[in-house]
Amino acid sequence: MCRVGLIDDVNEEYENYRYRLELRDIELLYMDYKSSYNEILCWILDNRIEVLLIDYKLDLLYDFNGSKLFQFINNKIPDLQCILFTSNPEDDDLVIKMLKVDKNVFNSDGKFNEFVDILKQASKVFNNRQKETVNDYRKLLEKKEKESISPEEERNFFDLYNRLISYGIIEKIPEKLLESDFEKAVDDLIKDVEDYVRKEGKNG
Repeated sequence: MCRVGLIDDVNEEYENYRYRLELRDIELLYMDYKSSYNEILCWILDNRIEVLLIDYKLDLLYDFNGSKLFQFINNKIPDLQCILFTSNPEDDDLVIKMLKVDKNVFNSDGKFNEFVDILKQASKVFNNRQKETVNDYRKLLEKKEKESISPEEERNFFDLYNRLISYGIIEKIPEKLLESDFEKAVDDLIKDVEDYVRKEGKNG
């Protein structure tokens, strides 16, 4: 069963959506209010969402619209398939037409069947992309273990680790590998400078 997340500022139709999709082997999870983009991101990872439906307006609960959130999620989890779920598909010009679905899709059997196929295909694409992401992660892990990783690669390594571990795709690694080599180097440098200043102060 594929896992689909729903982000909407109203949940009146959620149970109806959930029931109909469950009959088609799709689990729909509704996200309760979150106060920030990062909380939303954590919810997606914690619930191992494979496809995300985002309402366009969101104005009853949030001070941003769905297309802005869509863009944020795409930047943070490029593998995740997002779909703008709206009553007015023409309102937005930040998301291409093929990634928009009219909420009335539940009122037409033919369109609903197509929608179900899209969700299942999107879930499959996500999981296939995750496999490729694991390969990228393993290359960075090897560099991290050899201490030959750049600052940018290290940031990417941490992001991939947090994402993949949330989905249960990789195993946990020793805590030492989750420490930043570059932050430690900066901390050591600051400590050396402070020690030097204290020593000079005493000598002076």
